[in-house]
Amino acid sequence: MSETLPCVVAEGVARLTINRPDKANAVGPRERALIRAHCAALAGRAEVRAVVLEGAGEKAFCSGADLEEVTAMAGDEDAMRAFIADWTLTTDALAALPQLTIARMERTVAGGGLALALACDLRILAAEASAFYPALRRGVIPPASDLARLTRLVGTGRAKWLLLGGRRLGGTEAQALGLVEAAPPRAGIAALEAELLAEALAAPAGHGAKLKAALNAAASGRA
Repeated sequence: MSETLPCVVAEGVARLTINRPDKANAVGPRERALIRAHCAALAGRAEVRAVVLEGAGEKAFCSGADLEEVTAMAGDEDAMRAFIADWTLTTDALAALPQLTIARMERTVAGGGLALALACDLRILAAEASAFYPALRRGVIPPASDLARLTRLVGTGRAKWLLLGGRRLGGTEAQALGLVEAAPPRAGIAALEAELLAEALAAPAGHGAKLKAALNAAASGRA
């Protein structure tokens, strides 16, 4: 696998794999563009019932933004605004997919990697893994859409516990906080994912997308 963010579709499931293990699967401008392109292509494919976002290698699901890119923008407010806008477009593209989306996190997730996971419907984090968002130490204010998804998911107080408290959460603690839906042992992730995908694939054609849209409408008060 030589591409940095390939999309492989098989038996009704699309897998987007962040494939930069030498960079702890950091997501740079190329990878963000690829995520958006893949999402645009998948959105119209009714035969695809679910999309799984995962990370390659043994180090991280995704460490967030490419630090070289961020460092190069130091002190350049226009560049930072463009960077934030690009991230927002990327996470919004994931969130807008009509299919069930699952963030499969077998290893560490940090910063922008957590933002990508927040844009998915379901989050599975290995019990042995950890999740954190080092925005305070790095002097970063996450995009408004990331903060909105986080606070909707865990509440304002717990979002502050994570961000202002600088907490690094193990899988079990992340589940207790409501940040992820499940935190099985790493060895059990494949079986849990298979159960979820089996449900998505067994549903009547088009029903999963309709149910997801209804749930999203209810959550936003539009029902």
